[in-house]
Amino acid sequence: MTGQDFLALQQEKIFRPALMDAIINEFEPPADMFKFTEKFLPLKNVEKDEMIALVKGGTFGMTNPVNLGAEHVRVGMPSYFYKAVQPGYWRESIMFDEEVLTSLKRPDKPDELWGEGLVGEALNVLDMRLNVLIEHLSAVTVQRNGYSINRNNVSYTYNASIPSKYYLYLGLAAEVPVSTEANGLVSGSYQVNPFVRFDHATHAATDLWSALTTSQPLRDLRHAIHYFSDQGFTTTQVWMSRNVAGLMEDNTTSNGIRGLVEANPAAAGKMITAELIITALVGIKGLTPVIDDRRYLEESPVMRAALATDTVIYLADVDSFAVGDWVTIRNDSTGTEEDRQISAVSSANRTITVGAITYSLQAGTSRVTCSKNYMMNDRVIFCGEQNERAPRGYWVSTPSLVKAQDYKNPVPGRYTWTYFNTKVPYYIETGAGIHGGPQVLGPGGWLTMVVRGKTAL
Repeated sequence: MTGQDFLALQQEKIFRPALMDAIINEFEPPADMFKFTEKFLPLKNVEKDEMIALVKGGTFGMTNPVNLGAEHVRVGMPSYFYKAVQPGYWRESIMFDEEVLTSLKRPDKPDELWGEGLVGEALNVLDMRLNVLIEHLSAVTVQRNGYSINRNNVSYTYNASIPSKYYLYLGLAAEVPVSTEANGLVSGSYQVNPFVRFDHATHAATDLWSALTTSQPLRDLRHAIHYFSDQGFTTTQVWMSRNVAGLMEDNTTSNGIRGLVEANPAAAGKMITAELIITALVGIKGLTPVIDDRRYLEESPVMRAALATDTVIYLADVDSFAVGDWVTIRNDSTGTEEDRQISAVSSANRTITVGAITYSLQAGTSRVTCSKNYMMNDRVIFCGEQNERAPRGYWVSTPSLVKAQDYKNPVPGRYTWTYFNTKVPYYIETGAGIHGGPQVLGPGGWLTMVVRGKTAL
């Protein structure tokens, strides 16, 4: 590529910051991309680089009666306080080197470089990765009382500080601190034995839904809804993965689905989906089941060659994986692939340990992929509403100097940038990011219940 070609590419309109920002903010995400974010922590732009919110107490009670001609009662305003959270900074880029730029020609005009296609593809990839980040942080915050993320030698931890009574564990007879609970929260404890006002007060391992012959999922759902109601919230939705819904379908107790099918074969025959089964069996009018089986992919290139029978694989992005993950190991040059479960992860060595692989791997042409759920496979979430007109939280976007291109007037929202290296070797770097993160203002928007064992997949 000549310097003239590179400068001509730089002059294309597509590289203007305002146009790039418009492009990445106008990509249409999949219809269900932001299920957790839209329901629990909707996006909100703020004008300061500090996530400080005025948390208003709920509106309670009802208007007092008054005698004709008498003095009326004066009531106080709801309580309020300020809650601050440090924002996270999320940014990355895609770089196109001289080799790519030289071969990138416009399909309809081979004599011209294709800057529009170059940037459009890069922004599409970066936009999808931003979508996954936003939804992942929302999902984890709801299910684990906050998030803890450690990637690229950067660690962020957010504790939503939701009281333990909004996190239930069916398998334990006493509260268990996070430090001893593998399925624990970012901070705090689980509330166990919450159903003391109903027909059972003590939980044990036999109550976990994975114990198909002894657990009673339908009873637990009803009791959790009543329990949530005692906290002042009306359950409108019950969220679970299809994996958890399957535990209800496979339960063999007389009070479970099998008993219903045997007693009502004609009616049961019409319940062809897990959603319909759950709705019918819970028996709560107005309750909507949400079966969330969405997944996203984590992937990393292999950085060192590996031989058949090796168990240690060196990766570029080892922080994307965790012990227990099932991964697909691919060698694109030979077309082979195989599945293995991760038994160990070393951030220091940038390695994962798996069972002995069958096929050899090459650096650059081999990769490791993992499919992950947004909805955890051991949890049920009860979405609650309360007539108090107080928001429960947001996914807050704070201002960015990069987006504004002006250090005096930063602007919130997704942002993009492009850097042209005009010295040999030529390259273009296109990036995108967002500042901010989830901010939970108070408890009660949801109740989370762990329904299966710690080691279950």
